[in-house]
Amino acid sequence: MNLIKIGKFITEQRKQKKLTQEKLAEKLGINNRTISRWENGINMPDASLYKKICEVLEISIEELINGEKTNKENIRQSYEKALITTVDANNKQERRINKLLKILVLAVSISIISIIIIIIYYAKKYPKIDIYNMNVIESDKNELNNKLTLNQKDYKIYFYGIDSLQVSNIDNNYYDLKIALQYKQVTIDKVKKYLNDQYKNNNINRATNSNKEIEIYKHNNYEVIICNTKDNKDLYFGTPNIASNLKGEYCGKKIKEPCSFTRTYKVLKLQKDNDYNYVNLTLKQYQAETILVRIKRNDKLKEGKNYEFTFITYEKFEDNMENIFNYSEIIDIKETNKLGMDQIMQGICIN
Repeated sequence: MNLIKIGKFITEQRKQKKLTQEKLAEKLGINNRTISRWENGINMPDASLYKKICEVLEISIEELINGEKTNKENIRQSYEKALITTVDANNKQERRINKLLKILVLAVSISIISIIIIIIYYAKKYPKIDIYNMNVIESDKNELNNKLTLNQKDYKIYFYGIDSLQVSNIDNNYYDLKIALQYKQVTIDKVKKYLNDQYKNNNINRATNSNKEIEIYKHNNYEVIICNTKDNKDLYFGTPNIASNLKGEYCGKKIKEPCSFTRTYKVLKLQKDNDYNYVNLTLKQYQAETILVRIKRNDKLKEGKNYEFTFITYEKFEDNMENIFNYSEIIDIKETNKLGMDQIMQGICIN
């Protein structure tokens, strides 16, 4: 800070205002000797007096400190330069923001398009299925395998004696059930509904145990066990007679000793089945019901004859002819001449 230059500047501005040192001192409320010391470059005005000095002399604080008048053109140019710099900076910032927004919009658009493409791809590859038919591909081994745990209602699915269970839609397009369940093409509820509808249409048989906690659906080519207990929601898909082959070890139950019993039935009618390996029988039990059943083919059977059917079962069920043929496996059939009360009607031995 040049005190001599500032002093001379104050002197020039005071004289331009036609003020004596005494008059200036009076306006500023100070001693005139103080003014003299400023103008001689001995002292610098106290900062507290800057504003008042500038008002009296009609100068700016910048001009007072610099000790000279600021060129107005320079001020204008300085302001213009500052304005241009500010505008330019704002434009750059705006362009930068616009660029970032464009990148963001592009990234979001690409993500949305990618998601749509993936959804369309999976929708085409794994379409929703309304089950029209069900079939099994048998395995070389009769064993329990392929446990599949689903997130949906915590079901566990077991396959017995089959490599794959296939479901088809009305267009006869087949899908593997395990994959269809994993990709939510079909639900367990849809599978159960299909089986129930088939039972209502007399296409498959159904049996339930005494407390209704286990359902067994029997088809010519497969058998399904559905567990409806509080703690167990397992499903078993397998070849016919899966319940007998598992020896009662399903739906969380341990293996049981088998129950063997014999009943006498009269063959009222014998009809061929669409499957050469099976035959349809109309059976009559002494002083009891008549029932139509489908069993494996037996060339010894004749209409009008009485036969002793020996069964084996691992399940407790209500004692009626339908449940006997659904829950039990026939292990022997032989002709008998016993009539009336002499016919064999053994009780079911499962407790």
